[in-house]
Amino acid sequence: MHAEDAAQMFDDIARLLEFRGENPFKIRAYDNAARTLRELDEPIDALIAEDRLEDLPGIGTAIAQKIIDLATTGCVPLYERLISETPIGVVDLLRVPGLGPKRARAAYDTLGIDSLDALKEAAADGSLARVAGFGDKMSTTVLANVDRVKAYAGQFLGVEAREVAELLTARLQETDAASTVVAAGGARRRAETVRRIVLVAAGKQPAAIVDAFVGLAAVHQVVERNAGWARVQLTGGLGAELHAVTERAFPFTLLEQTGNTTHWTALQAVADSQGQVLTSQGIVDANGTSIDCGDEPAVYSALGLSWVPPEAREGRGEVDAAVTGTLPELVRLGDIKGVVHCHTTWSDGRASVDAMARAAIERGYKYMVICDHGPSSGGPNGDELLEQREEIEEVDRAVVDFNVLAGIEVDILKDGRLDLPDAALAELDCVVAAVHSHFGLSRDEQTERYCRAIANPHVDILGHPTGRQLLARSPVDIDMARVLDAVVEHKVAIEINGQPKRLDLGWRWHRPALERGVKFVIAPDAHGPETIDYLVHGIAMARKGGLTGNDILNTLPVEAFRAAFKKR
Repeated sequence: MHAEDAAQMFDDIARLLEFRGENPFKIRAYDNAARTLRELDEPIDALIAEDRLEDLPGIGTAIAQKIIDLATTGCVPLYERLISETPIGVVDLLRVPGLGPKRARAAYDTLGIDSLDALKEAAADGSLARVAGFGDKMSTTVLANVDRVKAYAGQFLGVEAREVAELLTARLQETDAASTVVAAGGARRRAETVRRIVLVAAGKQPAAIVDAFVGLAAVHQVVERNAGWARVQLTGGLGAELHAVTERAFPFTLLEQTGNTTHWTALQAVADSQGQVLTSQGIVDANGTSIDCGDEPAVYSALGLSWVPPEAREGRGEVDAAVTGTLPELVRLGDIKGVVHCHTTWSDGRASVDAMARAAIERGYKYMVICDHGPSSGGPNGDELLEQREEIEEVDRAVVDFNVLAGIEVDILKDGRLDLPDAALAELDCVVAAVHSHFGLSRDEQTERYCRAIANPHVDILGHPTGRQLLARSPVDIDMARVLDAVVEHKVAIEINGQPKRLDLGWRWHRPALERGVKFVIAPDAHGPETIDYLVHGIAMARKGGLTGNDILNTLPVEAFRAAFKKR
């Protein structure tokens, strides 16, 4: 479990308590606990295992137990009770940016607003503006934000859904009913967002697996079920479904439920072309004989195909490549040698240069590029930049068989200039340029802005290129084809940002970029030692996009990596 999961849970508890008008000191306790967890510089699982939660500021016995409950069962009884006692539409109101619990309560008490639709209507007809705490400006803001919340309703971050799926899988395997449980669906394909978790489980008595599933502590409500299938709603609103089958049918059902639909249909077409029939229960050949397959690779083999990794099963020609044996050898986490784009206490990071470097060494990497923000986003400038460079060089000399490089994440300003002068950028090993403001420019203005920044001779990497925040902010409106052409022209690499709310550049643009000859860097955008592990999410995006180790610059040794950016 990530600390952010518990922090988000405490945020939600605090907001629900505030809506109900509970004791401010209790509300503040949960806010403080959430803040503490977000500032952790070590894995929360280690704190739980070593019984050190209560050593943290603001974490007492009661809150520590809630963290343990969340980690072990996937639910917190207090949160579940608050959710059950709060009208479901009001819970949606608390997700509207800028509204807040107090205003939501005022709208509920004054106008009876208990849904997003009612809130939107009241904002549009002017009645919301007359409620205490609103006014015309706030009503306009709320109206815009309601549409955003509605657009993302029912979706959850893929990273968060996978963590919940892992917990459900572990709890279900602890029962005697299931011999094997695997998360399928979008979570297994490493989709950026998902609407529900899909589990496939095998055992001698599928009905007993369903019974065990619906009885898990994390299940808030059973929506529908039968002897071999169940759909539930979990605490927190995420949906989940279980497909329980025999061990013989398991690999076929897992393949079907992993999807996507286009991939599964293409596999059925291959089977049909060979006189076979592929279903979720098995393969039957032209003679009517069932073909046993012990696992998924055996199913592909029975169809005469190379195995397709789950991340690549998106119906974008991968089955044709499996037929011809031309699937690429996708990049793996073990291919990465250097950790690029890491923040420290010189900007908004939570750890020193030394602590970040040693965390990378512990994980087996060979170099790290420190990329704190430029001055527009609170990073060093002038003398501070020189002091930071001295500290980086000091750490670089102190560590063994490891290199620490001095980089920066400069802001791309509104007109495409960067927030540091060229003379300062020329002294750095690596320059990441990224957009952090002015997201509402027109398509032409935004594209020109990007292209001007890319043309700067000191820019090495275009960071989180679309600026998206999954389920919160749409990608900036740019002509991506023009941006990719500019990247190639000026020999700039593109970042695949592994931060779970970014995952940017998204995998759908990887193939067009590859066809132009673009090179990539997979980066964790790490703000603390534990978030170096966000690299795994960037790897997943790269695999979905069909990238190999040769397409990724930080699979290179440090000197080759440096040389890749000495292009002008």
